[in-house]
Amino acid sequence: MKRPHYDGRADSWREVYRSPDPFGQKIRRRRDAVVAAVERTLGERRALILDAGCGTGEVARRLEELGHTVVGVELSQEMLKEALNSPPPAGRRPFYVRGSIANLPLHPCSFDVVVCVGVLGHLPRLRLPDRMLDAESDAMRELVRVLRPGGFLVLTTTSLLRLHWLLDPVQLRRALRQRRRGQEHEKRLMLPGGGPDSSNRSLEPNWTRRRTPGEMREFLSRHGLDILEWTGIGFGPFTFLGRQILSFDRSVRLSASLERMAQLPGLRPLGRLAGTWVLTLAPRLLRREHAQSSSGAGDFRP
Repeated sequence: MKRPHYDGRADSWREVYRSPDPFGQKIRRRRDAVVAAVERTLGERRALILDAGCGTGEVARRLEELGHTVVGVELSQEMLKEALNSPPPAGRRPFYVRGSIANLPLHPCSFDVVVCVGVLGHLPRLRLPDRMLDAESDAMRELVRVLRPGGFLVLTTTSLLRLHWLLDPVQLRRALRQRRRGQEHEKRLMLPGGGPDSSNRSLEPNWTRRRTPGEMREFLSRHGLDILEWTGIGFGPFTFLGRQILSFDRSVRLSASLERMAQLPGLRPLGRLAGTWVLTLAPRLLRREHAQSSSGAGDFRP
């Protein structure tokens, strides 16, 4: 199935990481925040890391450059080609495999760390003749399945109650309306028969994937995941009544300042109001099994 968000746009996704515009700067800060979260949690240890939905390989190459061994999995043939054609850092090249993160072509308990950057929000829900297929939930189960005991995940996802929408009633109303429409569409698809012409139709996931902090905790809890660290990336652009009140450059500088403030111990809840969340997670079951089976000395624990 051709996916217009990725297929046919692989070269533009590669260039996003080099663009000086606000979106490009945010994407680079997101990449750097994911890499920093991996390094903080690992400490001095080098690890075998899966980059699930690796795209053009930006995160995979950065982690490989730091001395980790990285396997990238990507469904889009065009994105994978871009990743393979990009020069490896310092002579080290990640391993790349074509596959879906909702059905990973990998053995269980294979990786110390799994990262998944900018993917979950775009995974579809499909109405099949006999059931609904939720690729996001399938992917979450797969990401946990390939983790070794004591391993952890670093995921990115998007926020509904982001600061710049809360400050602008027009933007907030628009966001809530868009999500409500997506939820109503989803409910129609789940009814017997799924509504007219619903068979094999994909629900646009973007808005229904944006969650409040409470909804995010509930979603992660359903998948047996504990939150080790919660970081926010991207505040702005800042508008009021739908009109821009700060230039893009000032919005970027203010956003970067707010991101730094949200790292301070007393201000960490501020990160919940960012547009993008970087979440470091540990599966409860794997943590318990690891604690019971390990002798302690020299073992890695998140």
